[in-house]
Amino acid sequence: MSTGKERSFEKEKEEEEKISSKVLSFYLIWSVIISLSVIVIGLITYLATNSTGYLKVPVDILLQSYGPNTAVFPHYLGTITYGVLKFKSFAIIQLGVLLLILSPFGRIFIQVLIYARERDRTFVVIAATVFVVLVFSLYLSKYIQ
Repeated sequence: MSTGKERSFEKEKEEEEKISSKVLSFYLIWSVIISLSVIVIGLITYLATNSTGYLKVPVDILLQSYGPNTAVFPHYLGTITYGVLKFKSFAIIQLGVLLLILSPFGRIFIQVLIYARERDRTFVVIAATVFVVLVFSLYLSKYIQ
């Protein structure tokens, strides 16, 4: 038989889980909307100017530029930032893609905060480990070709 205190504790826990779920869904929805909006702005800029903002290279050659030729396409955070500040369409599109790629990082980070707020140490450790692995893999990806 459960007491009144146990029922109220269970009710509070359910409400916290609903709030956590809403926060995560809000974040995921808005991160996708924002990143897609940035991509659309880049596409509109490209269609309006008919220029990538970089060297006038045919699109088939541009899509085959596998190496870090930043004169043809922005590959690094610094070149993306510089290109966005200069309003280059491909840099804006690349920023939108980067935001979309980084959205799982934010989700895991928010999940760590939610578990910490709920004082669930096991899941804090698990989510923090996943976050560290994601960050480490992103860091290592620039050295692996």
